[in-house]
Amino acid sequence: MVSVKLLLALSLLSLPVLALAAPKKHDDDDDDDSGSEDSSTDDGDDASASDSSGKTYGIIMDAGSGGTRAFAYSWSEGSPDKVETVMDDDKPFSVKLKPGLSSTPPGEIKKYMGKLIDGISKVIPKSARAETTVQLMATAGLRLLPGSQADNIIAAAKSSLISSPFKASPTKAATIITGAQEGVYGWMALNSLSDTLGGKSSIAAIAMGGSSTQITFSVPSTALGLMQRVSSTLTPSLARGGSSVKDPCGLKGDSVKGTSSKGGSVTLSGTGDVKGCLTALRATLGLKSACTQKPCAVQGAFQPEIPSGMSIQATNNFADLAKAFGCDSDESSAKCLLDATAEKCPSMSADEAKDEWAKDMDDPSLVCFQGMFAAVLLIDGFHIPADRPITFSDDAGDVKKITYTLGAMMASLNPSEINVSAK
Repeated sequence: MVSVKLLLALSLLSLPVLALAAPKKHDDDDDDDSGSEDSSTDDGDDASASDSSGKTYGIIMDAGSGGTRAFAYSWSEGSPDKVETVMDDDKPFSVKLKPGLSSTPPGEIKKYMGKLIDGISKVIPKSARAETTVQLMATAGLRLLPGSQADNIIAAAKSSLISSPFKASPTKAATIITGAQEGVYGWMALNSLSDTLGGKSSIAAIAMGGSSTQITFSVPSTALGLMQRVSSTLTPSLARGGSSVKDPCGLKGDSVKGTSSKGGSVTLSGTGDVKGCLTALRATLGLKSACTQKPCAVQGAFQPEIPSGMSIQATNNFADLAKAFGCDSDESSAKCLLDATAEKCPSMSADEAKDEWAKDMDDPSLVCFQGMFAAVLLIDGFHIPADRPITFSDDAGDVKKITYTLGAMMASLNPSEINVSAK
């Protein structure tokens, strides 16, 4: 197992809710029976269960904002540095449920967890289940809930796992992980599958899910985990409220009902003003916030420049949006997103957006907004030059739909190799 100690992971919880609404059934929002690659454990418990073939198994459940996914992993006995994902054809096998745990009534959690446990049991040999460690890791959906509410959900999930056929730690069966951990695990998964761990030039990983986004890359001398929360409203006029306000990020002629910062009802009337939208989005990033350790990125968080020779791969919703705007070639850039939204969005109507994106995106009317947000976040928020090559893709090596959970499983088997501190 390669030592992974010199990493910077910057994570931000969602900006305005609309900005990070998942653009398609993706990541924690998929609802089919096969899909993403994930697994996760935050501790050094022995996540092992050997069957007669000498394989050892572990299970990670990723509780995201839009749904929960269970993944299975295996490795040869005595070789925890070679973790393999249990596959379903060319995709990681997974069991997925909607909505997320954060939106599930307390009285339904036992039934909810039971479906995940029953589904993942299908790929774990019966003889190995009693020693197969299972752990649920919750991300931004639960991080955003009030403490007591989140604690009650975690306690209910933990109870279900402890009473399952699998091996669950009384204290660590269900936990809420930090954004920094999520970012580092995703970086490990991407670089492991790309064969760029251990003395080779690693890849900077940028991910955007339903309620959070992370950027993680190796840095020369120190390991930092940083999390910033951005709670700015989309536009100053929205904060003032009123019966109707112009929304530069909305499609021309489209209208959306919302609530002002003072609690009053408002109707956002889209104008398709790309320039005005970009200005409003940059304001939400807090780029003029106090910077105590330079260079700074979003909301004054420290973020050194990504080394010039390092490859960058943007996954999850970044990849979906790039595909929607034709920016998913092997080496695209944030400029492609910026140019494509500027060309397509000013004159696009809601009906035209539906015709073009309804098949792949959950809310076609938000795709232009999300595309502009993604471009602004990469260029202005993360300080990536507009024309710097970026690979927008969820694939790495022979695996489609990479997710942070593979890295989490690797970390759980080699806890002494990981050192990420929060600041």
